[in-house]
Amino acid sequence: MADPDERGTAAEAVDDLASVAMLTCRMSLEIPVPGFTVRDLLRLSPEDVIDTRWAQAADVPLRINGLLLSRAEFELIGSKLAVRLTELE
Repeated sequence: MADPDERGTAAEAVDDLASVAMLTCRMSLEIPVPGFTVRDLLRLSPEDVIDTRWAQAADVPLRINGLLLSRAEFELIGSKLAVRLTELE
């Protein structure tokens, strides 16, 4: 039989998770751009195309609040750009 203190701890953990489940977080997809400089940044203008040297079929790192969570690929759904998770880290 489980220790009553352990059962209480598990219930508290579930309550703690429920209390933070609705907090917002920042999700980012990162595509490395080798050799990109501040000068390049300052010269950017609308409709510029940046050569990432990233393979079209290569998965992109997906981070939540800066922590690598998974790898993803871009996908078009209608007229919207979407992200499909391909593996969890």
